Amino acid sequence: MKKNLFGVPLAGTAVVFFILLFLIGMAPAETGDIYFEQGTRFLKETRLEQAIWAFTEAIRLAPDRAEVYTNRGLAYLEQKKYPEAKQDFLKALEIAPNDVNANNNLGVFYCGRGDYDGALRYIRRAAGVPTLSGPYGAIVYRNLGFLYTKKGMPEEAGKTYDKARRMMGSKPLLSPFDRREYAEGSQDYPLALEFKKDSGNRE
Repeated sequence: MKKNLFGVPLAGTAVVFFILLFLIGMAPAETGDIYFEQGTRFLKETRLEQAIWAFTEAIRLAPDRAEVYTNRGLAYLEQKKYPEAKQDFLKALEIAPNDVNANNNLGVFYCGRGDYDGALRYIRRAAGVPTLSGPYGAIVYRNLGFLYTKKGMPEEAGKTYDKARRMMGSKPLLSPFDRREYAEGSQDYPLALEFKKDSGNRE
């Protein structure tokens, strides 16, 4: 039988090479990354049934990833399947209590149900994450400002909107009057949801 340069029979080399290729090809699927990325793409395209299927497959392979539950919860929310959405957001927080997306989205969920106290609890938690910054940080703080306005707390709302503006690089609102006026003018602001766009930054 012919041998390769290392003295291993060629037939055996082919088998080993095939097994390695098979294992390399299967590795991402076994961690759920492929299904997570597919589900996220489907979610952005509002192909909700496909998104839920893909996220469910990702959970089957890796049931301890908060971002997968968060994104599947958003898909359920878009379908108005509220119990399923709430369950997924809560599961994400059971895995990663400080996950910004899950806290923000659960807060928006409660706000949509008219439970402003429940919404404040979770959006405050999202706003309290030390690494929160940039455009998404501004979204969270605008959500919080909206809730303060709904609760009749204009001073807190103004300060929170001011922080959102700073995160976006806008001119700060220097006086308390400016802050209150801005808060009152923003009371019809629609709360924003967010999903995890990649499989990195796991807790």
